[in-house]
Amino acid sequence: MMRASTPAAAEDNRHRQGRTAEKSAAAPPARLYSAKDAAARSPSPSRLGRGANDNGSMATELARVRRERDDLRAVLDRFERHMADIQANVRGHAIERANLQRALEDSKAELARARRELLASAGASAAASASGPSLAAQAAQKRAETDRDDALAELQRTASERDSLRERLQAAAETASGDRARLEQRLEELMAAARKAAAERDDMATRAAAFRQRCADAEEQLKMAQRCLAERSEAAAEANAAQEAAAAAADAAQRQCRQLQAEATEAREAANELDDQCGRAQRELRAAREEREEMRRSIASLQNEKAAAESSAKDRSDRIRSLEAEARAAAAEAAEARAEAAEAGQACERTRNQAAAREAELRQAATDAAAAERRRTEAAASDAARMREDLSAAAREIRALRGELQAAREEREELLARLAQESRRTEEATEAGAELRERCRAISAEAERNRAEAATENGALRQHLAARDAELARARERANNGEAEAQEARRSAADLAAKVDTLERSLREAQDSARRQHGELQAAFADLAALRDLCAQLEADKERLEADKDQLEAERGELESEREQLAGQLSEISDTSGRTEAALADEREARLGLAGALAECRDEAARCRAAAQEAESDAERERERADAAEARADAGARETGRLRSRCAELEAESERLARLLCAERFERERLAARIGAAARAASPARFSASGQQQQRSGGSSRAQSPMGRRYEDEDF
Repeated sequence: MMRASTPAAAEDNRHRQGRTAEKSAAAPPARLYSAKDAAARSPSPSRLGRGANDNGSMATELARVRRERDDLRAVLDRFERHMADIQANVRGHAIERANLQRALEDSKAELARARRELLASAGASAAASASGPSLAAQAAQKRAETDRDDALAELQRTASERDSLRERLQAAAETASGDRARLEQRLEELMAAARKAAAERDDMATRAAAFRQRCADAEEQLKMAQRCLAERSEAAAEANAAQEAAAAAADAAQRQCRQLQAEATEAREAANELDDQCGRAQRELRAAREEREEMRRSIASLQNEKAAAESSAKDRSDRIRSLEAEARAAAAEAAEARAEAAEAGQACERTRNQAAAREAELRQAATDAAAAERRRTEAAASDAARMREDLSAAAREIRALRGELQAAREEREELLARLAQESRRTEEATEAGAELRERCRAISAEAERNRAEAATENGALRQHLAARDAELARARERANNGEAEAQEARRSAADLAAKVDTLERSLREAQDSARRQHGELQAAFADLAALRDLCAQLEADKERLEADKDQLEAERGELESEREQLAGQLSEISDTSGRTEAALADEREARLGLAGALAECRDEAARCRAAAQEAESDAERERERADAAEARADAGARETGRLRSRCAELEAESERLARLLCAERFERERLAARIGAAARAASPARFSASGQQQQRSGGSSRAQSPMGRRYEDEDF
């Protein structure tokens, strides 16, 4: 009874361990869902309406997924209870079998007692009559034989019932394992859907943050434009004030000209002051031209530096593309290594099938003679040794493939490190370009102030603006090129995502095959335990038969034949169990190796997925940079339009001021002529002095005239 209850207790323990393992495996996703649910229940108040709707739909989807998960867990618990009921029934049948075995032993003991009584009565009757056995002895012998036949029939019936129960248990275990695998696969799919929903929610959050950042940047640019407009309005107000001051000065000069002598001296002083101002203006104009030349040289040097930075950025982008091609080649090599590992696993499976076929042949050959059995056993041992050598060679090949895969993985990590280094260099180059752009902006601001001060440089400004337009066109072309490169990066990221999906599907298939093989292995372990129990029972039966042989000398021939048959069956079963244990040990080692390979493949797929996500994020950043560059280019175009309009206004203002200056010079010459005429009428000496003064004033007026200024500019 203890022997019969031991396998049932072992099965119960295995069932409890499986339930605890499933509960422990199912616990982490629940914690993951709780964390994600907490994140989903605390939305930011600044989210957009579309993001809120998407989050609501994702929350409903997540709730539906949770309900399905709970339903599947309930179904799994129901199946586990069903399995527990089946195991309880099996234990009850085992107890019944133990009771039947005990009854059989009691019947055998009674049969032995009857035989002993028969032998005693036969000895007593032999002394009475020497002619032959009595009728009572013959009847007792026949009754003992019928009891023995009944006991053997009962034993066969219990064995058949045990086999049928074992088959039913195996069928129920197979169906339960299939249902459990299906439910686990469905649970994994639901968890993957939940992860996908969480990833989409995070993507929406990042997009909302990017939109907010772009809005903040637009507000900053608007504030800067408002500040520039305020500064320019202040400059216009200062120019208007200067114009009004000039008009007031002209009125004062007219009033002073009405006074003859006093106003003449004041006009001479004003002329001298104007000469000094003209000299200062010419010096300032020279300084402004020198500054303009320096600015042009600095702009040319900055343009050269920008061109060098762009060329270096192009070289780095080409280098990044080459590194990506190398990474793809490394991924292809890793896929080939995985295919070779799968072929090695298939070779191991073929060897196991060959071993199973050879074991079947050995079972058929076990019914032959003892000598042939020994020879075939030796041949089977040699075949098993050869199979072990083949399996060890396959294991060595798998280890070599693992080493190659590890080397490929290290090369891929080095390539990723190089790619990260190149990306950092590219970011540094972009930062340097941004600094250069800031310097260009500062220089352009200084140039605008110089243009406001020097109105005569309109032609050069137009040329500079044309150059700026050409630079903006080139910047747009570069932005378009960057967008094309970003699209290429997106396509490559999509290809990588497709490859990762294929890898995940292959991993799922491998996991399903591993689960099926694990179920087969568990069934083989159960069969092995049953075989061991059967061996123990057969050994006990053999011992009892040997005891019956000592007690029943009369039936020695029949019992000897039965004992030999049982011994042959026992040896066959022991040999089969030994071979099965060896095959199971080899199978366990192969499964461990395959589990390690699957874990490595899963890690490789995770790394490929991370690399694809990094490439997609890099492409997104490049697209954002291209959008920012295009926005800056549009802002520059608008700024150039405003500058052109401002230049036109300044040209009109300069023409008006030139007309006013010409009118003032004409009025001053007229007053000087009147003063000279009055002086000539007064005295000849004063006439000569006034003539010299007129010549001096005429020279100064010619110097102040637009034509004279143009000649001086040309000489300069």
